[in-house]
Amino acid sequence: PQYVALRDPLDEVLASSRLGDFYWYHSTSESNWPSVEFTWADEELDRFAQTMSGDELDHKQRNEEDRGLHLGTYEAAIENVLRHMDEKGRRYVQFYLYRVQLHDGVKFSDGAPDQDIVADKITQTEVRGRGEEVQGLMYLNHIESIGSISLAVLPETIKKVQCIGM
Repeated sequence: PQYVALRDPLDEVLASSRLGDFYWYHSTSESNWPSVEFTWADEELDRFAQTMSGDELDHKQRNEEDRGLHLGTYEAAIENVLRHMDEKGRRYVQFYLYRVQLHDGVKFSDGAPDQDIVADKITQTEVRGRGEEVQGLMYLNHIESIGSISLAVLPETIKKVQCIGM
């Protein structure tokens, strides 16, 4: 949708300066998320190499390495898996659900959640560019659990991760 409204204006996350008090979720087919180093699966690298020049491929890889870590509600994480299974033909892929706890005192950009952020484009560079102390951005999810709060954070904000295979 072009415009997304906040799903729950009374969501206690909005009034909290301690987002580390909440559990956040991420779902992916990566068994080692969040990995310290970005790596492409061989078949994915081969696919991109067939359609891009070496410079384009290097640029894409740098952008992928710089992506912020995206966290959201439990509902958003489950909807993400279902969307990948349905729309992207990944019905027989092993998915993992990660429950994430943030360190105390993680600083997020001030103000209301951003309604215009395109989530998959948020980079660590963009997060750091919001201020010297900023370690994360809060935004409204436009794809899964539409209108719910999601976060884009730097890797160092993550305190603890629990994983289950789905």
